[in-house]
Amino acid sequence: MMEGAFFMSQSEIMLENRQNVIAQAIALFKKNGVEHTTIYDLAHVCHLTPRSIFRYFGSKDKLMAEAAACFWEEIYHDIDKAYKEIASSEEVSGYQQLAEMLSALPKAYKKIKISIMLLQEMELYLFKHKVLSTEFKPFESGTETFRAPIREALEKGKKDGSMRKDMDVFRTHNLIINTLVGVMEKQAYVDLDDKMKTKLNAEKQLKDACDMILLFVKA
Repeated sequence: MMEGAFFMSQSEIMLENRQNVIAQAIALFKKNGVEHTTIYDLAHVCHLTPRSIFRYFGSKDKLMAEAAACFWEEIYHDIDKAYKEIASSEEVSGYQQLAEMLSALPKAYKKIKISIMLLQEMELYLFKHKVLSTEFKPFESGTETFRAPIREALEKGKKDGSMRKDMDVFRTHNLIINTLVGVMEKQAYVDLDDKMKTKLNAEKQLKDACDMILLFVKA
């Protein structure tokens, strides 16, 4: 036996294979589209049998759900990274902290707009195939890094007086998330049409949404 030889347990091999299948599935979805990617295509690039993939996930629908959840995490990570690079933290008011984070979104959008379009395609697939949220890891579970700094800025702003005292942090927080993600999803498809692209500039759309949010929360 070679010194330092390492043997993986069956459960470790299965976990590694599952993670690889999800990563390869996302790559194929980007290349071929969700509907045109088959389990056989996926098995081929993963060097597994279709039967193995069905054993790991049960069905393409459940694989799709897990892949979509992982993809959400990737997108939110990119957004989180973009605004953490620009936002001050302790030195400014909660309102200014939120404003700085929101100003990073156009940069994040340029990087992830293709990913957002794919995510919509994945979600449409799940809806059409009636995949229930109880059958897979919820999308929300991977978004805490994106959510936490926004929530913290709101709490800080309410406490330091730079934001409205009557503001419900929980409801405002959800409103901000839904507004920003919704604008980015809509804009990603608009950008496919050259005529619409010139009429609905992505940076302007995001700036308008951010200005509306800041106006709403300001004391």
